[in-house]
Amino acid sequence: MKVKRPFGLSLVTLLVAAACGGGAGETGGQSARAGAQPLPMDRQILTVGTLADRFLTELPGRPDLGKYPLNTSSFDTLARMNEDLQVEPRLAERWERDEATNTYRYFLRKGVKFHDGSELGAEDVKYTFDLISKANPTNYQTLGPDSVKVVDQYTVDITPQKKNNRLVEQLVHPIWGINRRGSDPLNPIGTGPYRTVEWVKNDRYVVERFDGYWDPTRAAKAQRINFKFIADGQTKILALRSGDLDLIMDVPLSQADELKTTPGLASVNSKTGAFNTLSVNLAGQAPYDIGKDPLIREAVANAVDRKAVLQKVWGGNAEESTTWVPPAVLGQYASMVKGVKHDPARAAQLLDQAGWTAGGDGIRTKDGRRLTLVHMISGPGDSDPRDSVAAAELIQDQLKKVGVETKIEVPEAAVASARGRNGEYDLMQGIGNQNEANPCFLPDLLHYSKGGPNQRWRAPGGKTDEAIERCRSAPGIEETRLAAAEAVHELVDVEHVVIPLIGLYRIWAMKESVAGFVPHPSLTNQRWEGMYLASGK
Repeated sequence: MKVKRPFGLSLVTLLVAAACGGGAGETGGQSARAGAQPLPMDRQILTVGTLADRFLTELPGRPDLGKYPLNTSSFDTLARMNEDLQVEPRLAERWERDEATNTYRYFLRKGVKFHDGSELGAEDVKYTFDLISKANPTNYQTLGPDSVKVVDQYTVDITPQKKNNRLVEQLVHPIWGINRRGSDPLNPIGTGPYRTVEWVKNDRYVVERFDGYWDPTRAAKAQRINFKFIADGQTKILALRSGDLDLIMDVPLSQADELKTTPGLASVNSKTGAFNTLSVNLAGQAPYDIGKDPLIREAVANAVDRKAVLQKVWGGNAEESTTWVPPAVLGQYASMVKGVKHDPARAAQLLDQAGWTAGGDGIRTKDGRRLTLVHMISGPGDSDPRDSVAAAELIQDQLKKVGVETKIEVPEAAVASARGRNGEYDLMQGIGNQNEANPCFLPDLLHYSKGGPNQRWRAPGGKTDEAIERCRSAPGIEETRLAAAEAVHELVDVEHVVIPLIGLYRIWAMKESVAGFVPHPSLTNQRWEGMYLASGK
């Protein structure tokens, strides 16, 4: 590959069950020409317009390249989260768990080949997992340097450092795709249907069909895919219209409806698997300390009109949500999360109670300080930021009506990440993705006070931590869903740390000649091997 860069158990069978998917978008399925005849293989070269290049290569040992956030289908995980958000086996045929020792035993498929021709074995799993745990010792899966043991060539034991009954659902995340042991993570060697050919930072990532792929039912249908990193949504659309791109991800809403009626183009929406949310900094230091007051957090939640945000910004390309976890993931317990109703009178009352009084220009003050909140749009590389900015501007108007001033900032991705780590914001607006099958994935990853150091700004502890810990230890999926719903209820309805805005459909646009494309609710888990160019167009 050419890379250009700047730098003796008593085992109890584990019942694997995961949640079903969320509501469908306008199309909610594969592209309309899925039954069309493919062009010859030598003409199966597609170019996909993706988002900004956000591969984390500053830690050389962390094997993100080709996996996350852009999943290039160059790697397979032990198990996968499918388009219905359910767990299905991949490199592991099955797995078992010993409750007494907190150990998971995975049984690998035999005869699986890496892109260099070598056979997959337990040593490869250990190599990959050791790299990840070393690069990120505070990983929320709680895997450490001694967590992975090789039993034999096709059997591996994985023991989290703490009690964790959710490991199977967690390891479906593409970051856990298996690298060839001893290989350079910046020169990726995986087992996926496509093999990595070239990565040019901030420009392109190129993959080619791997003829030796182990699963003939999921062999790649295209010879080559060129992923082009294009952060700006309008630039992607122009390239699609001109024919330079075959398919683009995350179409800006301002263009979505027009593209759906453009001759020669088609569009498809995913089911809901991502959510646009606000989170409030409840532990920041001055000048980012206003959110420490629970009355302020509740007032902001009451002042935000989610229905107006949905109707005026996203329209029919999203859905109203009281949570930022797909309701189906929470199952029958989703109704426990009520969401805060839009009530500006209540917001004003809370601000009065907190001691903030209206100034001459309508903005409240307290002890000579203006009630000004820094509203940061985080992760602009995760999607086109303009829709989030439009929502932020609408929220700015809503908050101003109750005397709260906001300053909207859209820093570059690396800066936003650093400010998030340092707690340098009051409100953070971002996209939460259900990237794994664990119902408690987002609460645990982002809001557990005993987790990573970055979580302290939005982790209230107390009952939230207790619910997350029950998620980890719950014996079955129903108990996990209940605990997850309790955690989300605490964060949304009680602590007002999270203010869900809307549930997002991922919108894709493509030439009519593109067939076989199936959108995944979780962009991180998107598959590419079924996509091909069809004849007749």
